[in-house]
Amino acid sequence: MRFSATLTVLAAISGLVVSGCVSGTNSPDSDQSLLGKGLDSFSGLVGRSKQQRSDELIGAGVDAVTTAEANPYMDQLEKQLNSELKDDQTSVVRAGNQIILSISSASLFEPNQNRLRRAALDQLNKIAAILQKNDRTTVDVYGYTDAGGDEKKNLELTQTRALAVARHLAGQGVDTRRLSVTGFGSSRPVEPNDTDSGRVKNRRIEIQISAVKRK
Repeated sequence: MRFSATLTVLAAISGLVVSGCVSGTNSPDSDQSLLGKGLDSFSGLVGRSKQQRSDELIGAGVDAVTTAEANPYMDQLEKQLNSELKDDQTSVVRAGNQIILSISSASLFEPNQNRLRRAALDQLNKIAAILQKNDRTTVDVYGYTDAGGDEKKNLELTQTRALAVARHLAGQGVDTRRLSVTGFGSSRPVEPNDTDSGRVKNRRIEIQISAVKRK
């Protein structure tokens, strides 16, 4: 399943790279600085472990967050996110030394589409700016949807949506070595899928921010 899912993502990446032809840093269909780097810049984002990325970042000179530093470091990051992200479509949840941003897919994408809405870019740009200032973290972008429709298509949609968000963050200056992308289809609902409100909550993007740590 993981192998076929990765192939699906790589095919979707190729489509996103080819489609990015509109100039300007605020275009949802284009990050010109990334397009020039080719497909490999994106295929490396799929399913990378936190420790793999942490090791790579530490090797590049990023300071690991020590046990003593972890709580205060993540505390100030949480405060920044809560201060800047004043949007009822985005929630900020602290889970130990991780922070999870949950964003409604409806605020990011048109139904059944994987291109970012222009209206979503300001919020994502704020997130990117905060991530740049707090670079001792890894960033996982997860895509989810409800249980309606074909599961293979659901998986592909969540993967390419997560990729679109990660790609935009990278286009705004977030180091790609920090990023990983995974789509889960409908497999991890937060609410039952038997109500409209439940299905809406299940259609989401999560951005999980974790402190860079040594083994």
